[in-house]
Amino acid sequence: MPAGAVSLIGLLNPVVGTALGVAFAHEAFGPAQALGVLLVIGGVVLGQRVARPRKAAPVGPVQPTPERGMTMAR
Repeated sequence: MPAGAVSLIGLLNPVVGTALGVAFAHEAFGPAQALGVLLVIGGVVLGQRVARPRKAAPVGPVQPTPERGMTMAR
């Protein structure tokens, strides 16, 4: 995975913290928390879609070189 995509997954920390707080510390979970969770997850999903690398256009035929193996011709 690219570094940008992995860093976006780290933004789920508040969601996990909220879930653990509700499950184990019996913290309140209301509409404000639900909205926050949806916003965080939505942001991560949108960020993942943007962070995907696009395929580069082909430059030319591949030319083998003995010292470095296969490289793109320029």
